[in-house]
Amino acid sequence: MSVRESPELMLTVKEAAAQLKLSPSYAKKLIASGELPSVKVGRCRRVRTTDLGAYVDGLTCDIAPNRAGRPTGSVEAA
Repeated sequence: MSVRESPELMLTVKEAAAQLKLSPSYAKKLIASGELPSVKVGRCRRVRTTDLGAYVDGLTCDIAPNRAGRPTGSVEAA
């Protein structure tokens, strides 16, 4: 598959934020902290779609279980 036939390889920070359902300013904080890798193309900052997927894959659930071993808070069942 050639580059022209493939889906988008890189996203703007705004597009990456929209994919993550985050504000662009929070996405910029993730990039500045190194949590979300990005590349510079000329004067433009871009997020590779592979890095976006790796970031999401690396997220963990931060809901602590209660005494019964069930998660606290409102968690929807799949």
